[in-house]
Amino acid sequence: MISEPYLDPLAAAEDLCAFILDDTNTVTDLHALTLRLDALAYSLRFVIIDDVAYIPETDEEPSGLDHSELRSRIERRFPMLGRYWTALYSKLESVRPAEIAAGDAINDLTDIAAELEDVRWYLDRHGRNEALAALRWRYEHHLWMHVWPLRTHLEEVEFIG
Repeated sequence: MISEPYLDPLAAAEDLCAFILDDTNTVTDLHALTLRLDALAYSLRFVIIDDVAYIPETDEEPSGLDHSELRSRIERRFPMLGRYWTALYSKLESVRPAEIAAGDAINDLTDIAAELEDVRWYLDRHGRNEALAALRWRYEHHLWMHVWPLRTHLEEVEFIG
């Protein structure tokens, strides 16, 4: 078997977050966004939860971003994105059987950016292992619900229009 090239998860997270929040212009290459989502998802395969430290007990927590301000920034950055159809996950307790729902690409990007900003906070204050643990936890509990439906939607936008 060919060994897989390592992609640093924190570098992939930083690159994606910076791309989402870059408000130097609003004309955005969605293919570049898709590549960064792919890089994040791929890089997370290298973070085995047993190999990273648990987040230390602390009274400190990320301050959290103003979601409405963040969403507004992202709407300006990605004016071509909006709602899309998606299948809800039938394994979630609240969804039985699988249902079709409206996804929201701007909400997906807002949640992704907010979670990745929190990971950066852990890196700055607690170090690499804690940031990796925070990234993995956030992916397993929340980010996957945004990354994969958004990723699929971006593929549809690119190839179907």
